[in-house]
Amino acid sequence: MKGGISKKALVVWEIGLALLAAVLIALVLLIFYPRTWLWYGLLWLIGFIYVFFAFLYLPLLHLSCQYETTSEYVEYRGGLVFHTRKQMLRRSIMYVTIVRTPVSYLLRTRSIVVNSMGGQLTIPWLPLKQAQQLLNDITPRHPAQKGRIVQEIPITENQEMQP
Repeated sequence: MKGGISKKALVVWEIGLALLAAVLIALVLLIFYPRTWLWYGLLWLIGFIYVFFAFLYLPLLHLSCQYETTSEYVEYRGGLVFHTRKQMLRRSIMYVTIVRTPVSYLLRTRSIVVNSMGGQLTIPWLPLKQAQQLLNDITPRHPAQKGRIVQEIPITENQEMQP
């Protein structure tokens, strides 16, 4: 099973970036004396950074975030400058959780958290139906077996427990 994150994630990222740019512009307008070279320079810099992130970085980041499940592992890839690739063996998966936040409730998206004995893998911003299918696909089919290190020794009636 292959897929990517929801397009709604890109919308949320863009809105957050626009709010951050608005706050920075408001601070420049309030703090610095208007119509000076510093005032114009800061406004141009904020505008350039906003355009770069809104129209280049965030769309490419959205395209790079993908997941894949096979019979052996679950993998999540993402990132542009620092590309990350996280894999988890399916046989080591202990349990899988769907996480819902207030934002994901409004956008009808969910995040999947896959837990194993040594780590955790999070796949964010999945559409609701896709998250449910992924949950059903990667949930372990067999319950975990008891560990081989600790063995239970039965106590007979004649034996007493020794401290």
